[in-house]
Amino acid sequence: MTSLSTRRGFLGQVAASAAVSGQAAGRRPNVLMITVDDMNCDSPGVFGAKLRNITPNIDRLASQGLRFARAHVTVAVCQPSRSVWMTGRYPHRNGAEGFGPIRRDVPTLQEQLHAAGYLNGIMAKNTHLAPREKFCWDLYVTPEELGQGRSPSLYYLKAKEFLLRAKSGRRPFFLMANSQDPHRPFAGSQQELQRFGKHLDYTRRIEPYEVTVTGVLPDIP
Repeated sequence: MTSLSTRRGFLGQVAASAAVSGQAAGRRPNVLMITVDDMNCDSPGVFGAKLRNITPNIDRLASQGLRFARAHVTVAVCQPSRSVWMTGRYPHRNGAEGFGPIRRDVPTLQEQLHAAGYLNGIMAKNTHLAPREKFCWDLYVTPEELGQGRSPSLYYLKAKEFLLRAKSGRRPFFLMANSQDPHRPFAGSQQELQRFGKHLDYTRRIEPYEVTVTGVLPDIP
């Protein structure tokens, strides 16, 4: 995903394309935006992961589309970064300089897409785009409904319902699917147990011997 320094960035172009008068709904671009918190740039297989078969679905998706190999976010903090994506403005221009909402006078991509007849959806990381009313969500699925943002099967079910809704209504869609795994607390950790009262399900355990620790960190348990 490219970062946006102006409203003429990638998502701004999506909004502009969607708003063209007289354009048939079937010809407007549908957007599926997938984000992952705290995943390193070379974690997916397609970007050089040393672990085999770690992200087969992402790899297959990347093989069929366009990859941005030298793209960077504007600010390396989750909430203000998301606000930049959805407004096309730097944090000091949209008001979300930290873990806070954007200013109410700042236009959002979702407002533009809503006006153009789009169906807007978000799954997890919901509170990181605020205030809620500025984002016109037609689907609003919380992390609690998605196994704390870590259940692929629940993401699949919710996404499928949303896509069928868009199809039956003959409406173009924007769906932002936010995975909260591999965000802390890590699967199987004591911190996870303390936070959620249980260990969450996970599909694969990475053993210590499989991990290459970057040189800026100590190689400790």
